[in-house]
Amino acid sequence: IANFYARRGYFDARVVSSQIVSGKQRRPNGEPEFVRVVHTVQEGSASQLRTITIQLDEEGLAAAEVPVLRELLSARVGLHAGARFAESDVQEAIEGLVAALQDRSYATAVVSHRVDAYPEENAVDVTFMLHPGTQAVFGALTIAGLDRVEDRYVRRHVLVKPGDAWDGRAVRRMKQEIYDMGVFSMVTVNPVFDEEPRLDAQGRQIVDLDIVLRERKPRSFAIAGGVAWDVQGFSFVFPNLTFGHINLGRRLIRSTITLKGGYRYLGPADHFPTANVKAELSWPDFPTRQFVLRGEVGVELGVEKGYKFWTPSGALGLGWSPVGPLKFDVSYYDLFSARIGPEPVVPSQCPEVGRAPGDCTPPSDAKSPDFTDNYLLSYTRESVMLDLRDNPLAANKGLLLQFASDQAFPFGRLPDGGLRGFRYVRFEGEVRGFVPIVRDRFVLALRTGATHVQTWGDEHQVPVTKRVYLGGDGSVRGFKSRYLGPRALDPLCTRRDCIVPLGARTGVSGSVELRFRPFGSLWVAAFTDLGRTWGDGSTDTNASDATLLAYESALYDRDKLQISVGGGVRYDLSIGRVRLDFAARIRRWPESEAALREPFPWNIHFNLGESF
Repeated sequence: IANFYARRGYFDARVVSSQIVSGKQRRPNGEPEFVRVVHTVQEGSASQLRTITIQLDEEGLAAAEVPVLRELLSARVGLHAGARFAESDVQEAIEGLVAALQDRSYATAVVSHRVDAYPEENAVDVTFMLHPGTQAVFGALTIAGLDRVEDRYVRRHVLVKPGDAWDGRAVRRMKQEIYDMGVFSMVTVNPVFDEEPRLDAQGRQIVDLDIVLRERKPRSFAIAGGVAWDVQGFSFVFPNLTFGHINLGRRLIRSTITLKGGYRYLGPADHFPTANVKAELSWPDFPTRQFVLRGEVGVELGVEKGYKFWTPSGALGLGWSPVGPLKFDVSYYDLFSARIGPEPVVPSQCPEVGRAPGDCTPPSDAKSPDFTDNYLLSYTRESVMLDLRDNPLAANKGLLLQFASDQAFPFGRLPDGGLRGFRYVRFEGEVRGFVPIVRDRFVLALRTGATHVQTWGDEHQVPVTKRVYLGGDGSVRGFKSRYLGPRALDPLCTRRDCIVPLGARTGVSGSVELRFRPFGSLWVAAFTDLGRTWGDGSTDTNASDATLLAYESALYDRDKLQISVGGGVRYDLSIGRVRLDFAARIRRWPESEAALREPFPWNIHFNLGESF
């Protein structure tokens, strides 16, 4: 116990007393069934780092290399005077120093250390002794453990060749790229150091590489079921069957077939069986390691608030990643959507807004927002993403830039059977930044994004699935999902909340979040989200639709950003960061619109990973 505390800087910690407490359960012979051993520990004061010294062995180093190495190693040590001593931090510093030397071609670098503790002064002096050795180059490379995966596919991800200067970053990146192929459960990349070092013509040591792999089973089958809850309602899923193959035809082609059935309940008027059949193919390394060819076809049956639908769809795309964090993608999508159910109506079509929505019957000449029963949507998408985050699920530092553009064209078959298509372009972009403060104890997270949909030709409407929606987790968290923007009423609804989101033409949103880790794996956060939408996706933005404008004004202030504030807690588990957030809106809807108000002006979000 004393050693446990000493490794964390409490060198004066002592066990001052111990006792054995017997449990109440007894064996037949009268002896206790179990006992508890209770130790009382006096921690004492924590010791702090007083000095951090780096001793560099300069033997064999070029004179010009010495100051460069000293500056590099001082930046990589990661320890600061005044911080509480912890042995784990020292070990992390050693790993960082070794990596820094290996990144400078010193493959055989050795780092040792000495810790001098002065408990009476609450001080610790740490000394690192660095022995870089001789600079190295890559030698021969061998690959072991292959059975069903062909050697040539692995060698496409080998980023070095014999004679290249040793680079620890290239070794780590190569290991990650081979693992990301998705066909190996274990990847190790080991340098081979000869007892008698071999030297090249320039006197650099030649170090071979051994890559040892363990293949995953190519075929998989899974069956699952359960109950899910979200902000809209409940879903019952059973069965959920998944058939997969990760090396089809020994060409690394991944195939997945998903068969899902269930029932979704959103309210008394919105419940329906759900089903989803989807087949997906992904061909990485086509034609080289930087490209991925994808395709999918499927049919979905489901229900949303105010309508039911079934949708056959297909997609074909090609992704290109010239360097790790930079990704380009070009895709083509084609889907047919058939809708079943009533069209929502705007509140002004009811004689009395205060009446229950179920009692509202629109007049025969009323103009309702467009919910076209059947449509064909064909569009292409181009996207680019630069991801410099340290962790996609819970980033502590880095930057993310992403932009996408869609172009919808009414290809073929349009007048047949009343089927229609759409003409529009859709632009969306987002920037996320993460700034660590005080050695990752505080993280300032920033996000801003915008989306705009513009119709062209004689088309003035946007399909409901491609309109701009704000609100919910990952957006303005004080609003329910998709509720920040134009809305309509479900005429058959008898509940208090009878709103059907209609979607907008333009939307902007942003977030500022401060995350703090008080200790261990626990995080707390405070945040502000804001957003605003313009226009309505079911009408021409240039038209003078006084009814709809009055409707939007009644629900929210069109001239101001909608703001929500909140906070939450997070905890890092082996599966990722678990998050619980509470958010409330600053501005409430007018009290006179009693039939249109949400049940609560706040929301709770529980999820895996950060909101952004």
